[in-house]
This record gives sequence, structure tokens and C-alpha cells, in this order.
Amino acid sequence: MIVCVCNGVNDRQVKAAIRNGATNMEALSATTGVASGCGCCRETCAELLSEAGCASSCVSMFQSALHMEQRPVFNLMPVAA
Repeated sequence: MIVCVCNGVNDRQVKAAIRNGATNMEALSATTGVASGCGCCRETCAELLSEAGCASSCVSMFQSALHMEQRPVFNLMPVAA
């Protein structure tokens, strides 16, 4: 299954990175590139970290980031007629 569309990273690659010592999102991002683009994969990566037995403190910071206020990528400005 593709986890990170921006970087073409699948769940096997994420799980391999976790087995090789990535215990938090920074390490996963550094080794696989996940969560370095749009960020839509953060929740799935946090779940994979939890399933692998990562301490909740490793994941909690990024799970709380998932619930941050959603901001638009760009703001539309009215144009005078």
C-alpha cells in the first residue's frame, strides 16, 4: 500500500525503516521521505509507529499535529471588476 504519495513510499518501506531503528516521525522522514510534502501520510505513519510498539511519547507529538487547525494551501483574493 502506498503511504506517501508525494514521495512514492509504501508501507513495506516504512516498516523496514522502523525495523532499522526509526522510532519517530523525524527518523521516518529522514530515512524514507514520508511527511516531507503535503503531510497527508502523517496519520498512517503514526499508526505504523504505534503498531510497531513505539512509545506513545514518540508518536503523540505528531498525532497532535494531525489535529491542528487546517489551513488552506493558498488564499483566494477578490479581484476588482
